[in-house]
Order: sequence, then structure tokens, then C-alpha cells
Amino acid sequence: MALGQAPVNAWYLTIPALGLLIHRLSKSPDGAAAAWLAWAGGSGYFAFTLSWIVQPFLVEAARDG
Repeated sequence: MALGQAPVNAWYLTIPALGLLIHRLSKSPDGAAAAWLAWAGGSGYFAFTLSWIVQPFLVEAARDG
């Protein structure tokens, strides 16, 4: 789902990826497995999306002003 964000702009992958995550959640054997899968999906989305959001803040003040 994170590939649908600004740098890659593969918006057409967002809905199938979300559908796949929901499908996998519905096939989980119990609530604990579903919770871990949902947590992993959300954390992966957050981490992958956060990697490009942080990039503009990684500038050197002495070099870039």
C-alpha cells in the first residue's frame, strides 16, 4: 500500500494490497494471529512510508544553508 504514496505513485497497487491484507486477516485461525498480522501490516506500511517522509529532514545545515 505504501507504494501508492508520492515517490512511487503506484496508486493502482493500493486497493489490491489492502484487499489481500483483509483476505489474509479473514483467514486467520484465531484473534491473536489476526492481531499480529494486522500489526505487522500496519507497521510495515508505516515504516515504508515513513522512510521517504524523513528524507527531506536529513540535510546538512552547513552545506545547504
